[in-house]
Amino acid sequence: MRQHQLAGLCRVQGWDYRLLGTGFDGYNVPAKKLVPWNMHVELHVELPPDRDPSLRDSGLGELSGTGINLFVGSDQVRFYRERREVAVDEVPAVLYSEVMRDVDLFTSVCAIGEDET
Repeated sequence: MRQHQLAGLCRVQGWDYRLLGTGFDGYNVPAKKLVPWNMHVELHVELPPDRDPSLRDSGLGELSGTGINLFVGSDQVRFYRERREVAVDEVPAVLYSEVMRDVDLFTSVCAIGEDET
C-alpha cells in the first residue's frame, strides 16, 4: 500500500499511525480506540520485504526524500480489550462491520496492485 496515503486516510478516519522508515519506527501499526466497547483495533502493516533484484530494485530502497518508505504491506486486523486479544466471534457485529469498512477503504484506495499470495 502507498504509505503516505494510508497515513492520511488513517487520520481522517480517527486511527493513530506514524509513517514507517527503514532506520526508525520499525514497529508501528494503525490503531483505533473503540471507547464505547472498551476495546481497540490494530491493522498490522510491515515494511516491504527486500525484492528479488532480478525483478526490480529493492522494496526497502523505495524511500521519500526524508527517508520514509513509500510502501507498506498489510496483514492482520486484531481486536483487543484491556491489552488482550479478543477472538473475532466475540467482537460485536456492528463494531466489526464499521472497522472492516475502514480497512476496506485503506486497502482499496492505497493499493498498488493485487497480491495473489
